[in-house]
Amino acid sequence: SSSRLFSTTDSNIIVAVRKRPMSEKERQKKDHDSVSCYHPKVWIHSAKLKVDGITKYLTHNGFQFDHAFGEDATTDQIYLATTMPLVDYVVST
Repeated sequence: SSSRLFSTTDSNIIVAVRKRPMSEKERQKKDHDSVSCYHPKVWIHSAKLKVDGITKYLTHNGFQFDHAFGEDATTDQIYLATTMPLVDYVVST
């Protein structure tokens, strides 16, 4: 069925995430961009200090979703992947 076209599983439920762009305030504070989206994975980068309290390092934790949209994804792209199959299913039943 069309509702399963874009899902990576046989489930009727999909989980989609969208990364928001960094805000101007975050850029001014020189915050680091702590999220990367590589469909279907999202990576969270956490800045940490070693026990010595001086040495900095990053940890990276990945999470997999049915859809992962980066900050450059358009609303149309998100609609086509997540909502259109649902609308098609509802209209056809």
